Amino acid sequence: MVASQQALPAGEVTRQGSDRPKARRWKDPNPDDVETRVAVLTQISKHKDRRKQVERLAPHLVQFLLDSTLDWEKRPGDYEVNALAFRSPDLARIVRPTLAAIAREPELYLPQAEGESNTQRRNRITEFRSRAQVEDRLVYRVQAAEAAKRGVFFPEFNARARARRRLAEEHPERFLELVREEEAAQAARNEAERRARARERRADDPQP
Repeated sequence: MVASQQALPAGEVTRQGSDRPKARRWKDPNPDDVETRVAVLTQISKHKDRRKQVERLAPHLVQFLLDSTLDWEKRPGDYEVNALAFRSPDLARIVRPTLAAIAREPELYLPQAEGESNTQRRNRITEFRSRAQVEDRLVYRVQAAEAAKRGVFFPEFNARARARRRLAEEHPERFLELVREEEAAQAARNEAERRARARERRADDPQP
């Protein structure tokens, strides 16, 4: 299995004299480790039949998707290595069809857990499918970026994205009005988040 279960590194100390660990967050892995993981996954999925490629890569991609639903503190130590490997341009061509297969029939990749009710299973399948779809959008953007380097526009991700482009082309005034509304809403959300972070910092500061 690609994702190992090695112990996570100890958390950093937030400030001198404090024993409160800092929450684990993304840490850029060694590029050599990513390159090695890409090579391993490429070899695992190697086959002249695309269906066989998907079949071989699926268990490893499923484990990565499951890892990505965990809290950061519970993710395996090589999570970032796997993330950059699966999102690499070299693997994108096989990762996307594999994600499509997983999202199409997620129940085939998620056996029912012991003691799990039908409702719990349905909820877990829905969450898993959603995670696969999110990952597909990320890998799509990797492909689009690679195409842009060659001066090529990659096809829009889906019908909604294509509809947005048509709206901008056919009704530019309305499109700009919607853009301004969304920018104002995003600015308000950013300000609310800034204030929330400020309150958290004040709460964490030791009292004089």
